[in-house]
Formats: sequence, C-alpha cells, structure tokens
Amino acid sequence: ARSRTSGENFVDLFMAPFSQELEPPQNPGRFNVIEDALDEKAGLETRLRLDTIQTAAVISLLLENWFEPPAVHGAHYSTLVQQLLSSIAQYGGLQAAQAFRLLCAPPGPFERVSKEAFAELLRTLGQAEILTQDHSGLLLHGRIGDKIVNHNSFYAAFSSDEEFRIVSSGKALGTLPVSQMLTPRQRILFGGRTWLIEAIDEEYKTIHVAPARGGAPPLFNGGGGRVHTRVRQRMRDIYAAQDALPFLDPTAQRFLEEGREAFAALVLADQLLLDQGSHAILLTWLGDAANEAIACLLMFRGVQAFTGRLGVEILRAGRSLEEVRDLLCDIGSEPATTPDELLAKANNLARQKWDGLLSPHLLRQSYASSNLDTDEAMAWLQATFVPQS
Repeated sequence: ARSRTSGENFVDLFMAPFSQELEPPQNPGRFNVIEDALDEKAGLETRLRLDTIQTAAVISLLLENWFEPPAVHGAHYSTLVQQLLSSIAQYGGLQAAQAFRLLCAPPGPFERVSKEAFAELLRTLGQAEILTQDHSGLLLHGRIGDKIVNHNSFYAAFSSDEEFRIVSSGKALGTLPVSQMLTPRQRILFGGRTWLIEAIDEEYKTIHVAPARGGAPPLFNGGGGRVHTRVRQRMRDIYAAQDALPFLDPTAQRFLEEGREAFAALVLADQLLLDQGSHAILLTWLGDAANEAIACLLMFRGVQAFTGRLGVEILRAGRSLEEVRDLLCDIGSEPATTPDELLAKANNLARQKWDGLLSPHLLRQSYASSNLDTDEAMAWLQATFVPQS
C-alpha cells in the first residue's frame, strides 16, 4: 500500500487487498480513496474522513456477504415507454388492453403500474404524437414515435445522468452530472469552490449559481451513487468502535483513527442535530432514499432542506435547534404526505431516458417510487421525535 500528496490538498489512498474471505481468493480487490489533507480550513466531511469510513463500511459488509439489494420497487415508467414502443413494433400494433396484460398484469415486469396510470400514460403519449390509434383502437407508433423507434439510439433503454451547465454571471463554468433533486438556495461544490444555486433552467439544462459566502462546505458535489441505510448504519458502528479493521493499509488505518477522533470530539454518537450556524445537520444515519424523503417533507412545509452524506441539511432561517426539533416532531405526528404533494414544486426530476415524455403526475410518481422512501423516513421521525404514549 502507498499514499501520496497531490499539491497540498489531496491524499491518494490505496487500500490493501482483502482477498482472504472473498471468492475466488486468487483475485484480490483494492479500493482507491481520495481524502483532503487536514488543515484549519478542513470541513466536517474531511475531519470525519467520510470517504474512508464509507468505503470501509462497504468492504466490511461485503465480507459478510451482504450486497445492496436492487431497486426493483419503482414504477419505472421510462422503461415501460421503451417496452411499449418495442412491443408495438414487434406485434405490428396492440390493443390497449393487450398491452396492459402483456406488460403490467401480474406477474408482468411493470405490475406496480395500475390501469389508471397506464391509461394516463397512453393519453400523454398520444398527445405528444408518440402513439396513435387506428379506427379499431389499435395502438400504433405516431408521427414522432415512428421516428424514435427507427433511430439507432432507441435500442439503449437507459441513459446516464444528465449533464447540467453551470453558469455564474453569464459565464459558463463547466458541466455537472446531476443524479438527485436540486433546488434554489442549495449549495453545491464545483471546481473546488462552493456555489449557491440561484435558479435551475430545466429546458436548457442549466444551473445558475453565485459564489457562496460562509457556512459549512456543501453536502452535494454531483458525484457518487446512492447509499443504502445499511451502509450508513455500519459507518456509525465503525466510528463508535475502537478496534482496527484488518483490511486497511497503514494510511487508511490512520484516516480511520482521525475520523474516529473527530467523531468523538464532536460527540456525534449522542447528537441528532448538529449546529452549523446558519443551518443544522440532521444526523439520521439513514440511506439517501429516506434522507431525501425527509428533506422533501421539510420543504413541503416551507423549510429549505437538502440531502447530504451525513443526513439532511436544514436551513434554520432564525429557528433555534429546539424549534427545528419541534418541527420534526410535528411532521412525524402527521399523516404521510403523497408524492404529488411533496414534489409539486420540484425541478429536474427527469432521470431516465423517456422521463421527458411523462405527464407531470407520472413523472412525480416515477421519481418518488425510485428515489424516496417515505415509509422509512416517517418511521424514523416517529421513533426519534414523537413522544411514545
């Protein structure tokens, strides 16, 4: 194992092989992690050595033969559009009832899609000239749908994260792949600087920003995949423990010790709300789906909140921490809010290839089913903040 410093800001970390408990043993694995150097300007994530701890949590779970379960419970309307267009091409046309039985009736691949939602999808695709019907009611490709199906790009059912241009004072700074919901007044990290989102132009895929002043470093930097609750809970366990992890090399072990020292110094094991001045971090130790649901529940009540790697970042707007706790208690005490209500004012929800063809209602349903875990969020809020009778 080896480490090096790039300039004065970054440490490139190489973790030792951990093949002794993985099959096949002749193929050792190695993880590369980049950590910022510790100095007086180091932010909370750097002090906690979050990248190292998260990687260690993933490795320890892999060694226990735990793998993150696939996200199979989403509505996946974009993929349904792809399959619907493909099936119409395959059969030379389909009746609406035939298409529903083929794709959505149990045990079909889209059995979570109701007849009402399927009918709404057909109406939306018809209005956009993706589909049309002949005099017998047979579904056929419409004027635009025919062009789509006959283009070579149609065969790829999925697309990568959309790239948004980052613009400040009319000057383009570059592009950023976006895989989660962004909102105005949220802070993002780009080009080594912190920026405040002023506006989001969904049509032109542009995020207008201004330099952010003060405050903690942002929790969103545009990179990385979504994290499961099990990983975050293992991270908390690793922070709270004292034993060494046998699969870490000496440099990684030092980072582990530094992260644990910061965790203990900040008394994070006993804190729910971490005071960061203008905002507070709600330390949930939940996965991204639950954290994003909590952020949406707060925003639905007019509170600016964003998801992050440590939990949920809440703009206090003059509220005391006790007032924030009371608000979270109120949310946990009320009936769950529907996805349509939670995401009514949300931007940049389109994630999959054909999301742009969906109605606003179906787009919100699709995003919520794949990205929000309202049940887990509400259960955590109730257990954590609502007094038990």
